[in-house]
Formats: sequence, structure tokens, C-alpha cells
Amino acid sequence: MTNSRTIFALLLAGTFSGSALAKETAAAGLQSLKAVCDELTSNEQLKPFKVTVTCRHSGTTWKDVGESSVYLPNSREISAAFRVKQYASETSPQAVEAAKTPAACTVLEKFKSTALVDVSLSCQELKAVDDVTSFCLDAIEARLEENPAQFVEVSTGETYDTCKGAVAKNTKKPKTN
Repeated sequence: MTNSRTIFALLLAGTFSGSALAKETAAAGLQSLKAVCDELTSNEQLKPFKVTVTCRHSGTTWKDVGESSVYLPNSREISAAFRVKQYASETSPQAVEAAKTPAACTVLEKFKSTALVDVSLSCQELKAVDDVTSFCLDAIEARLEENPAQFVEVSTGETYDTCKGAVAKNTKKPKTN
């Protein structure tokens, strides 16, 4: 560990980013942390320190993992009517076999992704943070662009076949990407 003291704050982004309560809680936590930072900074006996913000991403995505197909039924009907002078017969339709139409479908697999990104800030830099979610989204995207290996993806085992129109739980061992 370095000679500086570290304040550790865990701020979640992504998992609850749409929740109003989560945003209010994160904002309150950020304001409290700023106040603590100000208080500690005013103490001249303390060595310089940094605030460590840990941003966490957690989410799911569907990925194209293959194709399937389905044959859609077609119908065909033949009818005939006869007329001779003033005599006419009724039309009598008859169903005949029609070739099925093949259709390609997509098979999707659901993956869960996680990432943790630590960002060290001075108290002055922390004061500039107004929105925790935006700050963490930017930090996560920048770090993952630098090092995609920090982004962990694991198959949930769920697949969706657009031909079948239903989610299926795969019993095979999940794979990681």
C-alpha cells in the first residue's frame, strides 16, 4: 500500500441505473462521500489521499449463435365450373398439395456480463462528479476499450429460437466468451 490513505466507495452502475430509488441512494452516498472528503482534507495532519470509486457493470445480452429452419405450410386449391348453353355446374374447389416454404431462423443465446472498474480520484476531482451512473458508464466504457479482458461474459444456458418463439433453458454446461 502507498503512503496515502484511501477512502473506498462502492458505487453501482448498470445494475440499478434505471431505478429512481437507486439514483437517489447513489446521489446521497456521493454527497456524503464529498462531505467526508472535505472534512478529511481540512485535517492538515493527514497525508494526501485518494478516493477509490469501484464501478460495477452487470447485464445480459442475447447473441446470435446459430441458425435453424422451419417449413411454412402453403395451400393451393383448384376449382372448376362447367357451362353448356344455359346449363352450368357449381364450382367445386379441391385442395391439392403445395410445396412448403423454407424459412431461416436465428438461434440466440443469453449471456451475463460483469465488469469491475476502480477509479482513483482526488477530493477535487470527486467534487466534479454530479451523476454517479454517468461517471461509472464513462469509466467502464473507457476501461473496457483499453482492456476488453476485464469484461467477463458467461452463458446463462438460455437460448431463443425465432422459429419456435420460446426461450429454452439449456442443460449443457454453460460456456464463457
